[in-house]
Amino acid sequence: MARKSTKTIEREEVTFEKSSGNVYRDLGFPNPEDMGRKSDLVHRIDKLFEMLSALGEDVMITVHSAPESEERRGRVMVAFG
Repeated sequence: MARKSTKTIEREEVTFEKSSGNVYRDLGFPNPEDMGRKSDLVHRIDKLFEMLSALGEDVMITVHSAPESEERRGRVMVAFG
């Protein structure tokens, strides 16, 4: 029969603070909203490249800036060659 060993670890009290939903704001970075949007954009671009690479085909990506009248939302077009 295997012998069990136990350790006693001293516990210390840990306090938690609820997140604001933006890690950059929580850590005190300047312009946290912009940093959050940039981080989200980088994540989405990374996922897009993963999917496109999995296709194994040449791909052309074109990004158009939004007209001034719109809410500054651009368009991304993907064409397979």
